[in-house]
Amino acid sequence: MRRLKGQAGVLLGLAVFVLHSASPVVTSGDSRWTVFQALSFLQRGDLDLDEYQPRLQASGYYAITRPDGHYRTIYPAGTALLAAPAVAGLQAALGAFHFALEPLAARIHSPALAALLRGNLEDSSLLVELLIASLWIALAAVLLYCIALEFTGVGTAVAVALIFAFASPAWSTGSRALGMQAADMLLLSAALLAGIHAARRPAQWTLAGAILSFAFFTRPTNAIPAAVFAVWALRTGRKPLILLIAGALPIAALFAVRNFSIFGALLEPYARPAGAPQGSLGVHASWAKALVGHLVSPARGLFVYAPILLGAMPGFLLWWRIPARRTLAAVLAAIAVLHYLLISSVPIWWGGFCNGPRLFSDILPVFVVLLIPLLDSWKARSLAARTAIAVAIALGVLINGWSACNPGPARWNTIPNDIDYHTERVWDWSDPPFLRGLPGRT
Repeated sequence: MRRLKGQAGVLLGLAVFVLHSASPVVTSGDSRWTVFQALSFLQRGDLDLDEYQPRLQASGYYAITRPDGHYRTIYPAGTALLAAPAVAGLQAALGAFHFALEPLAARIHSPALAALLRGNLEDSSLLVELLIASLWIALAAVLLYCIALEFTGVGTAVAVALIFAFASPAWSTGSRALGMQAADMLLLSAALLAGIHAARRPAQWTLAGAILSFAFFTRPTNAIPAAVFAVWALRTGRKPLILLIAGALPIAALFAVRNFSIFGALLEPYARPAGAPQGSLGVHASWAKALVGHLVSPARGLFVYAPILLGAMPGFLLWWRIPARRTLAAVLAAIAVLHYLLISSVPIWWGGFCNGPRLFSDILPVFVVLLIPLLDSWKARSLAARTAIAVAIALGVLINGWSACNPGPARWNTIPNDIDYHTERVWDWSDPPFLRGLPGRT
């Protein structure tokens, strides 16, 4: 049985990676410098972009700052550091097979693909983003499969992972760019697995602490799962909390030293309450709209793009009734609710140019894990309930798959006008992004 579970996990990961990387839409915007940062780190041991000044100038210095006289992106460094091992592996693989790839590159009409086959990651950075982001989503799917195996059989575990990979914004947002969302999905999945394993192996709290600490320096919203995990550990005992902190402190210290040497502060500007480009956090004029929009807006609603995630609510209730599952259910619900309130406190709550619920997508693993008890009781459900679940999954696959394979939904952000200046469009059910690209819709 263990061998079967392992084989299923490997096949699952490969299938997700292949299908995601074969989906052609790439929405690199804020993530455009991630590959270059990773290359700079591997080649020069730093994360600045001084060596790419012509590219920076050509972009109008998009998202670039010079806090210490060196060109740097305004976004947190964690994503590029997480990408560096994959970039190094890709470089090594392309170099090892250069003799076979060069003749192929000479016959390819796509300049970006030819550059990739020749090992030129700078001129093929969009493809590199797609490949590595797809890898991260595939790994997250495997981790969620492993989490599900802690509570159910192989069939349900595979279903949980496939729902995450194809019936949620993991497909339409996560793997479309090498950004913070893809990194968060991977890191949160890993932290949840470590936290669940810690019940049997307390040392796993140290691993969870290290992962969550790194996640904070990838995207500051991860302060929420870090805080919830701290309460979880404390409820388990003083030792688990000490182990969690012991794992977190070395990572935090390394980032703090780096940040102080560059910015003169322990945190990057993006991680400070008033430093993020989305504006200061708080109860703003559109706060009520944000609360509703994050859930059911036709352009940004989580339950519009992934209706199956509504099943997380009955899933929570099913686990809450089981004393052994109650703590985990509370942890997952706390992360979801607190994250929801946090992203609603951002003035630019719609997330700028993006496709679907980008700001909510970071914590997709939380919702997906809460689907386990619902799917595990599939056979006991009425025909109407099973039909509703199947329809919800199918809608998620269609919406997110179309957005990952057709450029129309991404163009919605600028056609007929800029969404940042015409936010009323996020409520327009006559023109939802996921219908763009269909006949008669540009």
